[in-house]
Amino acid sequence: MVNKSFTMYTIASIYEEDYYFNFDSEQLEFNINEECLLPTEKMAQKYVDENLNDEHIVIKVEIESISKTGTWVYNINTDEVCKY
Repeated sequence: MVNKSFTMYTIASIYEEDYYFNFDSEQLEFNINEECLLPTEKMAQKYVDENLNDEHIVIKVEIESISKTGTWVYNINTDEVCKY
């Protein structure tokens, strides 16, 4: 198990709680998964600016642990919405 936490970013809907943008299907999806994450805030914001609209926001996701089986624990703090 990886115990060192790290930060990723996701794009969320401002109108639908717990719906995140899936980059594989290019649709909003209930709950977050690995296809909803980007490595940098700048990359996420650029995607919103170029492909989505102001109904989407960038949110910081703290990945707390990942097990060998692929199970992961994360924390989304909506107080840390990335604003431009």
